[in-house]
Amino acid sequence: MKRGDACIKAILKKLRKMKRFIAYYDSHLFDLNRLDNFYRNIAQIDDFEKLSFLELVDKFDRMDTEERLKNLGQPKKSDELEIKGAFKLNELVTALNWPYYNKIDIRIGLLQFPYFGLTLPKSFNYGAIGTVIGHEVTHGFDNKGKNYDENGSMEEWLGREFQERFRTRADCFEKLYNTTDVLWYKNGMVLKTNLTNNGAFTLHENIADYGGIQLSLRVNVCLLKKQSSRPVAIAPLATMAVPRYSLSHLDSR
Repeated sequence: MKRGDACIKAILKKLRKMKRFIAYYDSHLFDLNRLDNFYRNIAQIDDFEKLSFLELVDKFDRMDTEERLKNLGQPKKSDELEIKGAFKLNELVTALNWPYYNKIDIRIGLLQFPYFGLTLPKSFNYGAIGTVIGHEVTHGFDNKGKNYDENGSMEEWLGREFQERFRTRADCFEKLYNTTDVLWYKNGMVLKTNLTNNGAFTLHENIADYGGIQLSLRVNVCLLKKQSSRPVAIAPLATMAVPRYSLSHLDSR
């Protein structure tokens, strides 16, 4: 049972050990023998000429499912299965958190505008890709991720006291989102529906969204403090008037 400082140390230990997969594996990208062996029974050169993009994606996804079913119930073999997943078609513009590997995965499709740009102001990148990265890091400590320790093993590693305090705070998130309406957009306007959110179902994503925004905001505040001798005042998120636009409205601006 861990309490107080010991609990914080355990959380920081997991954070420090959290691995990062950014776009591709440096150590395997130029290992041609390994790549050839991996693809030999999966795809042939002709596949890339005869199959459509969706057919290729389906073929790789079936391979991934077969690999996971084959390893179901077996002892975890380091990161081998996830490394194989990185060799697949990287067709998704997404980011992931793998709790059983204690790893965040930022796919290459995200490392472009509007999420990231080398020539964009740092504040833009923090607010976009920074929020995404913070979101995935927070997943490692949300209502699901907290059940895995720094090695990705499902363990009771934080103690009952922490779990009770976490549940109390998580209940606040759940109740908040239970009272929010599902909105939709039409002709640049925000319209209400007769639906409400399910706070319990979306709890892990809501926690990660909040954590991602908080982390990216704090990083930007640190940057501003380094660049300016004046005190930095940031308005609380709850007091900000955030405009809402539909995609069609943004296209017309």
